Amino acid sequence: MQGRLKLTRTDSAPYLIRVKIGDREIEIGGTKEDVLATFEEQLPAIVEKTISAFVQAEQGRAEGIEEAEMAEGRLKAEYPSIPTVKSCSEGVVELFKTKWGMRPRTIGDIREALRANEVLYPVTTISGVLVNLTRHGKIRRWKTASGYVYVLR
Repeated sequence: MQGRLKLTRTDSAPYLIRVKIGDREIEIGGTKEDVLATFEEQLPAIVEKTISAFVQAEQGRAEGIEEAEMAEGRLKAEYPSIPTVKSCSEGVVELFKTKWGMRPRTIGDIREALRANEVLYPVTTISGVLVNLTRHGKIRRWKTASGYVYVLR
């Protein structure tokens, strides 16, 4: 990591040292004597601890990204894969044509399956599409204890 040191003067702290390491930075501020004493005596230890903290934060970020990617992989494995579609209703129909669509599905199930296939629409749009597909006789709908469920006709 490449570092950069910047000295500035502010109203709240007469002297301020800002050390930039990569895309992160730390600031040391106070009186001239305090800042210079910290800079001369403790800066190497502060920079070392800061770099260590930055590295740990970056590792945590990488682990978080890896966990998110694994969760996304599980999500995609849970739902059927459908071809690229041009509309929400086309995506819903394609889902119901799969083995997954043979069982009655809630609007939440349908939304997650669309999301797993990167067909991203708000639940209000999906709800309207389901009503229209029901009206046109392409899917069936009935009410259960957990809400409406849908299945291909």
